[in-house]
Amino acid sequence: MGRIFCLLGKSGTGKDTLFHLAMSTGLLRPLIPYTTRPRRFEEVDGLNYHFVTVQEMEQMEAAGQIIERRTYQTTQGPWHYFTAAAALDPSADYLLITTPAALPAIVAYFGEGRVVGVLLEAEDQIRLERSIRREAGQPRPDFAEVCRRYLADEKDFAGPLFQGVMRQGYIDANCSPEDCLHQLRQIQLYAADSEERRGR
Repeated sequence: MGRIFCLLGKSGTGKDTLFHLAMSTGLLRPLIPYTTRPRRFEEVDGLNYHFVTVQEMEQMEAAGQIIERRTYQTTQGPWHYFTAAAALDPSADYLLITTPAALPAIVAYFGEGRVVGVLLEAEDQIRLERSIRREAGQPRPDFAEVCRRYLADEKDFAGPLFQGVMRQGYIDANCSPEDCLHQLRQIQLYAADSEERRGR
């Protein structure tokens, strides 16, 4: 049975970088989330996110296509992020960037045995430096939004993130993207090995 590896981490831990590195190596298949926020300068629709309008999101929600949805009150107004139902290959492993708030609905939809939560952790200074560098590269940098995300993360990642017996892994995101990819690969191999042992 294929698994869905859910990347979680505070802003600046390198989730996007790791996601695209994993995609470039064919390590996993992408499960792309949706958002109504403006596309950043370097982002590609359908690769980073499916960028949709609020009206398109509401139409998908009315059709019962949305698994979970979150709304953030940002310095530029409300931004919505959501995960939509998708036809997945049952034998393939997928990678999804998500949040602690969204994880329970994803587990409920796909099943506890199929979801692996992977938490990226990095020191605060490293995360802030990365976030500032990324924002500085935008056509219209919004450093107030960087600060808002940093403070919101302190609340969003407080307390236990994983429920029940859901499988989980941790990545030391202080290191290089290549090292993070190696850690992700080890988590993937461990999950496959654990499933094989249970099947014996």
